[in-house]
Amino acid sequence: MAAPWIIRSKLSAPAQKSGIIYRRALVAWFARMQRHKLSLLTAPPGYGKTTTLSLFAQRHPRTVWYTLSSADEDPSVFLQHLVAAMGTCCVLGEGEDPSAWLQGADLDRALLGIIHAMQGSAGFALVLDDFDCVRDQREVLRLLDSLITYSPQQVIFALASRTRVHLPCIPKLRASGRLLRLDSEIFTVLAGGRGGSYLGPRACTWARATSRRCMS
Repeated sequence: MAAPWIIRSKLSAPAQKSGIIYRRALVAWFARMQRHKLSLLTAPPGYGKTTTLSLFAQRHPRTVWYTLSSADEDPSVFLQHLVAAMGTCCVLGEGEDPSAWLQGADLDRALLGIIHAMQGSAGFALVLDDFDCVRDQREVLRLLDSLITYSPQQVIFALASRTRVHLPCIPKLRASGRLLRLDSEIFTVLAGGRGGSYLGPRACTWARATSRRCMS
């Protein structure tokens, strides 16, 4: 597997924007995310998906961040950036170097090496932002599904996407209570309810407009 250029800017959470509304309820969501194997944040642009995840990363230092783009449709690019992100955050066990598993052309062998390297970690959260940018998702979804299914219990995942993400592991995670969904309806309720959260402008605009209608 030839090593692509690693785009380092994709491996760190964006800086917090100014003017973000903060209320306490989202802290409870952060706690819930830590108790679930997979958290799915699905909403149109402007609802605060990236902001929510970046604030989660601020509160939880052992967070691996990876912002995807159309280039990540190539599964080798996806795995290389995944390994680089984990290396940047130093979340793997001592002496573990999954990059050695990426030298061949066998994607499944490389994935096995990554999962093996995760076993010695103390636990971390893997955030995949802008997952909808990967339009031809079949091979990447297969790799990600295996990663979620076979990774150790102490590793959790959070995905943000403008569209629904269809992973084969989702029904089993839902049935076992290990799936958490945060969609546009929840974003808007949090924006207008007591407690509230850090949210994007569209969710807050919707909440203010709904509040005015209810009061008129």
